[in-house]
Amino acid sequence: MRAAAESGDAASMAKLKAEAKRKAAARKAEAERKAAAQKAEAERKAAAQKMEAAREQMSFDAWCELGQKYGGGDVGGRQYSKAQCYAEALQINDQDHNTWFRLGFCGGGVVGEQQYSEEQCYEKTLQIHPRHRTAWFNLGVCGGGLVNGQQHSERQCYEEVLQIDVHYENAWHNLGACGGGLVAGQQCTRRECSHQALKLALARDSQSSDVWVAFSDEGGGVVGGQQYTETQCAVQALEIDDQHAHAWFCLGGFGGGLVAGQQYSDRQCYIKSLEVDNQQAHVWCNLGYCGGGVVGGRQYSRSQCYVESLEIDDQDTHTDLAWTSLGDLGGGLVAGQQYSKAQCYTKAVGFDNHDADNWLGLGYAGGGNVNGIEHTASECEAKALEIDNQCVEKYHSYCIRVWCRRDGSTTMEAAEACEEFCASERNRVEL
Repeated sequence: MRAAAESGDAASMAKLKAEAKRKAAARKAEAERKAAAQKAEAERKAAAQKMEAAREQMSFDAWCELGQKYGGGDVGGRQYSKAQCYAEALQINDQDHNTWFRLGFCGGGVVGEQQYSEEQCYEKTLQIHPRHRTAWFNLGVCGGGLVNGQQHSERQCYEEVLQIDVHYENAWHNLGACGGGLVAGQQCTRRECSHQALKLALARDSQSSDVWVAFSDEGGGVVGGQQYTETQCAVQALEIDDQHAHAWFCLGGFGGGLVAGQQYSDRQCYIKSLEVDNQQAHVWCNLGYCGGGVVGGRQYSRSQCYVESLEIDDQDTHTDLAWTSLGDLGGGLVAGQQYSKAQCYTKAVGFDNHDADNWLGLGYAGGGNVNGIEHTASECEAKALEIDNQCVEKYHSYCIRVWCRRDGSTTMEAAEACEEFCASERNRVEL
């Protein structure tokens, strides 16, 4: 009995000692944790004081240099971005227009405790320096803003730029994109603004094929005292760079032309464009209209050209024309799916239901379902005539052009073929 009691007392004493040891270890760990936390806090405060001291020692010019020359950097152990450098500089001197402009160019930032957007930075720039042309331009790109109590639209910002510098090329370009505006007391149209921008671009670099192509897109104009047609502009671009796909496309649209002493037809121009870049849906569509051709060593028929166009991009500006044209040829296989003539016209109408030719084609095919609504042939033709009461005559003219291109028929032969085609489609069509 006594041995058992003594054994129990020994076990209890061991448990008490173990518990006391555990508590002592826990107290020690807690004390070490608190000491470590206090040390970390002291180090944080010391580092913060060091950073603040380093920041305060930085001058306005030093902050500007760190941002502009180095794109930001470390100050007292803290990393500052370019925008933060400009923001720190503005806390020292908020009347420097260039620093506000640079902060705006970085997308804005926090100065003091206030957040400034890109637009607001340009507004601050112009409050201090109202003739800062690039700030006006950038404010226009932002959509306009409030300067010295007056609201300026995007267009008005570009007008302000051109009042300061009439040779600011991009301002002319953007003013044209806004539809034109008032420059030096004269109202300039969109086309006049675009022409002025292109003239300045050519004066800067007369060997820019892109600028000549843009001039071609704008219909040509006077350059260096010489009048250039849209065709001549496209030719100039190709004389500089004969691998300019869009220039070949433009020249094809004008019926072709003479490049480096060689005459190119519209078909040949489209082929040249596709040999540079065969992923142009609109060019494939135009090549189809020309009857097809050999691209990359492979012969493409008219229908194959339209299929290529639709498989590259079925949301292109030429999409409805490609579907209508494929329908004119009886349909075809697009992206693995067979489309009948009626289905092609239905796709064309679904893409653009304000095009008379699309409705007329669907009518000739017997009608169809458009956006869940069934339309009879008569309803489709009525829709077409409602949009354009001359559409039947125009459609027949189109058919004649297609037949002439397809097999070299004369106009008379093509007209007879067109009449036969239309009669076979719907024997009540009035020619």
